[in-house]
Amino acid sequence: MRFSRVLTSKRVSFLAPLVVIALLISLICSYSLGTTFFEVTAQLMTQTSIPASGVVNYVQKITDLKTCQRIDRNGGAGTLTQSELRDIARNFDSWITHWPDLSDVGHSYAEILKDENPDIFTGFYLDVSYLSDSWGSEELLALEKDYWFLKDENGNILRNNWLPSLRVLDIGHSEVQQAFANFVKQHFDRYAYDFVFVDDFSISLNIFRWGATDSIPVNPRTGSLYTDEEWYNDMLEFLRAMKTTIGSKKVIGNTYWDLILYTDKIVYDEIDGFYWEDTRIRPEGEIDKLLAVAQQMTEEGKIWVYGGAISDERPQEQMSMYRLCFYLLHHDPNNHCYAILRGNEEYPNQYKGQLGQPLGDYQKIAGTSVYTRQFEKSWVLLNASPDSYTVTIDGTNFVVEGYSGQIIPT
Repeated sequence: MRFSRVLTSKRVSFLAPLVVIALLISLICSYSLGTTFFEVTAQLMTQTSIPASGVVNYVQKITDLKTCQRIDRNGGAGTLTQSELRDIARNFDSWITHWPDLSDVGHSYAEILKDENPDIFTGFYLDVSYLSDSWGSEELLALEKDYWFLKDENGNILRNNWLPSLRVLDIGHSEVQQAFANFVKQHFDRYAYDFVFVDDFSISLNIFRWGATDSIPVNPRTGSLYTDEEWYNDMLEFLRAMKTTIGSKKVIGNTYWDLILYTDKIVYDEIDGFYWEDTRIRPEGEIDKLLAVAQQMTEEGKIWVYGGAISDERPQEQMSMYRLCFYLLHHDPNNHCYAILRGNEEYPNQYKGQLGQPLGDYQKIAGTSVYTRQFEKSWVLLNASPDSYTVTIDGTNFVVEGYSGQIIPT
């Protein structure tokens, strides 16, 4: 299939001589270093220096690709320097502190980031289905009661198979719901956070239990084993208690391949967005459904954080590009729509400034499993099948390998 290039008039910048100088430098560097014009320009744009302190007029706006930095428990909590925080504020559009046992120093990072970049969208992590008996929030641990936890038919408290210190919470108990809602509000009152990321927020009991617990818990309100419908209703009430307590602040829940279950449920209307952690290759039929859901979320202005740990046997570089291109197929630079990075993973940021604005919605190339979307400066391709395809863009043939993504400059 052939795609025609969209011709645009070339305009000469008249804003400042410095812009012209920067462009000339980028052209010279691209010739001498063998890099593309857009690569060098993106580097110049993303390496703009930030003063050491007192910054309130952060002006860098590269919005064609929004990225989120997630800091894990062992990835720097409580140890980041002022210089590292300035780099995060400069290079990222969102930030999540991932673990609930951060000190005040760790939580204070959000305010420092806001001072450097008032537009950065900051959030903190909270597991709403488990509470550890050995680490976590001292405030919640001080409040806990034996009846806060679900038990099996033999009266034993259910624990997570992977982390046995994690006990399964009774999400349907009003005292548990309000204790967690108050905890979240206290964090919003104390620190410069915009949203809370509630982990293990699943509307399906079967998916919540997937690999994590061996037994179906007993519902304390019925005396019988929990049903999927009861779990959904209790999780919905948990969300409502939190939303009522925190006011205008935002709640995003994590999800895996159960994302397609949300859109016909009431909880979809009441939650503010999702963090999709499932990065495995999905069957093509599911990709169609997931892209449709993602597109719907984007159009409705839901917060969308896409990423998480690489969970596939394929090479990380391949999977990284696959999920980045999936994200770009529905990304709206005007909404809270982010590609997430964890630890030292840096691949999305290298494409900032190389895309431009999207020129329309994604489409699927007839007779193939390749999805494509055109941006002002690049084409994004995603092959959702194991088969390779050759596609023609601007008169040039490109081979799109199975289960891969590509970003092709125009």
